[in-house]
Amino acid sequence: MGQLSLLYIPWTKIAFLVLFIAVGSHFAIYIIHDIVTFRKEVKSIITQWAKDQGWRLLKFRQGFGTGPFKEYRNPRRYVFFRFTVADDEGRKRLGWVKIDRTQYSGLEPEIRLVEN
Repeated sequence: MGQLSLLYIPWTKIAFLVLFIAVGSHFAIYIIHDIVTFRKEVKSIITQWAKDQGWRLLKFRQGFGTGPFKEYRNPRRYVFFRFTVADDEGRKRLGWVKIDRTQYSGLEPEIRLVEN
């Protein structure tokens, strides 16, 4: 009987554990979906911007650091992406985009091209 009592786990603890795992996994899926969706939206904005300028988007990735946006003292509020565009003649330009990551920013990007 002593060994059986070691294996006994009250159903309330099991229910709490199942609920915790369900809520935690749902939250993780939501966060991952939000990040992926945000990245796709920004890429779409940059693709359209490049098309409007007569360029095509070649590369797009999240930038490490702030790129040419050195004046921002609190970069945690922003997300920085690095991209490469090319014109019809194949000339490439490197650019950075800064987006405010707060919920109500409206995805208004600030785009800067840098010299290669």
